[in-house]
Amino acid sequence: MQHLRDAQAEKEKYYWNTAVVFIGRDLNKAHIRYLENRFVEIARNSKRYLVLTKNGRL
Repeated sequence: MQHLRDAQAEKEKYYWNTAVVFIGRDLNKAHIRYLENRFVEIARNSKRYLVLTKNGRL
């Protein structure tokens, strides 16, 4: 939701067009950080996506 609010407020300089959603009772911050990093790694290795993060291009 934070990314949506930032995009609507024009705080984000880039926009995303794909989202992955996980819902579960067992998800915690560590799980979420792992999943996010893993998906970024998969997207980058596939060479089919331009991956942008607040730290720059990946």
